[in-house]
Amino acid sequence: DEFGSGSDPDLGSSMAQVFLTELNNTKTYGVMTTHYNSIKALAGELPRVENGSMQFNSEDLTPEYILNQGVPGSSYTYEEHFRFWVFLALSLLALELVIRHTLFREALS
Repeated sequence: DEFGSGSDPDLGSSMAQVFLTELNNTKTYGVMTTHYNSIKALAGELPRVENGSMQFNSEDLTPEYILNQGVPGSSYTYEEHFRFWVFLALSLLALELVIRHTLFREALS
């Protein structure tokens, strides 16, 4: 997640994509955690790579400590803002940007 820490997130993400691809090419085993949507998408495309996420309660967003194999996770950024009505109009505009400009795979509950 902090690949290329201190760098622009897009640059760190592109570097992480290259490393994940190369590690996969050499059939290296490992675990990578990320909030980068581009890495989650790449994991869905590469052979021998699988997405996973921890399950959260959909009502109050508390962790349930259940691993969901094959399902990319979410940071629940927008759900948290909506839950507390923090700058709702601004949150909706930010969500619109994400949908328009990045891979956004999960539907909001």
